[in-house]
Amino acid sequence: MPLFRCWPLLVFLACAAFVACSAPAPDDDGDDDDVGDDDDDVVDPETACDDLVDNDGDQLIDCDDPDCAQVLHCTWPDAMEHSACFQFHSDVEWLESCETRFTAYLTHTTDLCPQADRSYEGDFDYTINSCDQILDAAGIDLPDHGAYGVIFLSEHEREIFGRDTEGVWGSVGTASWENGVGHYLITRDDDVENIGSLHTEMTFADLP
Repeated sequence: MPLFRCWPLLVFLACAAFVACSAPAPDDDGDDDDVGDDDDDVVDPETACDDLVDNDGDQLIDCDDPDCAQVLHCTWPDAMEHSACFQFHSDVEWLESCETRFTAYLTHTTDLCPQADRSYEGDFDYTINSCDQILDAAGIDLPDHGAYGVIFLSEHEREIFGRDTEGVWGSVGTASWENGVGHYLITRDDDVENIGSLHTEMTFADLP
């Protein structure tokens, strides 16, 4: 029990031990005019932030209560600003190096990704695309819409999931918080079937 909750009891015991703290005679007139204990008015802060109950009686439930502001799942965003850059470097003469970039406004949606804490989706806006040759050779059309799943590992790390061309979910990588930049970043480099390499950068910035 916290010390401040025990303080009235400690004062009572001290008074009982010393004559100098003798209490006045009890009020026997039947009137309930005693002053109540101030501790009865103290309300414990909300501590259960995922039970759909207003535990502290302030009319605010779970993440809507400021007491829960620092609880991790209460910091999960409802929307994110997303950007992606794919830079392909060709190692063969018959295929040119190229780059594709897009941005997207992602919003929280129905839980599409079964592995994730939350799913987000949005439309892709392509700002650069010079990879038509390799995309056509692979039989891939650039999607105009996409979705991601997110596992919130900690305040500074999130695992991002995406879907392949067959709709199967898989981990894209772990996004780490970039101090001073204001977003989470994934970078990775992959070999592409002995014809080149692919450098990927993806950012996710939380929005209010």
